[in-house]
Amino acid sequence: MIGCLAFSFWLNSYLHSDAFRALLSRKTSTLFQADGQYLPFRWTGFSVYSDGYQARGAAGAPFRELQADQIRAEFQPQGLFHHAWQIDELMIQRLQVSLGSETPTAARTEPRPPAAQSSMEGKPPGEPRRSSWIPDRLELRRTQIQDVNLFWSLPGQTGSVRQVRATIEPEDRAWAVTGAGGQLRQTGWPALNIDHVRLRYQSPELFITDGQLKLSESENVNVSGQINFEPNPALDLQVKINGVVITPFLPVDWRAKVKGVATGSARIGGRTMTPSRLPQPASSVWLRPNSKPCRCLIESRCSREPNSSGSSRSRKRRRILSGRNRN
Repeated sequence: MIGCLAFSFWLNSYLHSDAFRALLSRKTSTLFQADGQYLPFRWTGFSVYSDGYQARGAAGAPFRELQADQIRAEFQPQGLFHHAWQIDELMIQRLQVSLGSETPTAARTEPRPPAAQSSMEGKPPGEPRRSSWIPDRLELRRTQIQDVNLFWSLPGQTGSVRQVRATIEPEDRAWAVTGAGGQLRQTGWPALNIDHVRLRYQSPELFITDGQLKLSESENVNVSGQINFEPNPALDLQVKINGVVITPFLPVDWRAKVKGVATGSARIGGRTMTPSRLPQPASSVWLRPNSKPCRCLIESRCSREPNSSGSSRSRKRRRILSGRNRN
């Protein structure tokens, strides 16, 4: 009895200590390949709340900055029997992530932290030695995020995903993600409503199993494929277009000249962070104007070439490979 009371007192004291917050900050940072920390914890029994977690991506991480707000978790004491801090459900009100790397060269040359796992193990070099009573693993079973916001920037354009509801669960050495709601915005595009998305992330690759974007009930785009975040970030996406009015996607000076509804497929692949090798789409799309449908296979390439001043300028080449009327 005395032993149980002593253990309960020790556990309560440790959970409320800065040492425990520092331990969780290190484990979470290892998971995200980042340098970050939690804001102070507030406890009610084994339920904990923090105003947030803030981090900057380390070399090789797929993001520059990450901020999670209003974090709640319920610890399960039985996890101590298998030497782990067990969290069955983690709830985050808002997550904001700026994608990309500020130091791509370093990301290619420096060693990469261990791959993300549902169970984070081990003691990083330089971490103070802890008592053998203190678990060194964090087991996260399920994460729910009410408001996911992603931001990115490529040469000449920016984009974002906003207000997506997401659920994240471990799947072997990967993370399975499902999301719904919100919008995708990209320079030169109309806003696309996100119907649903299913992802699988296993560092350094993100697999898009299934995603659907909608402009209206009759206009939608299905996306699948994968994105590799290192050593040179690259993407390979398959896109299916179903009855989409093309006018909002055209440059302003083309909108009065070309009108129609597009149906077809496209593949987009290339390096995302190297200015000289931007993603190169190749597509086969049926365009249905007011008269007879016309099929056009279009190849679009974008490259950067040096000019007389030594800097680089964008050059875009687009050619129609074939086109014919369908009767």
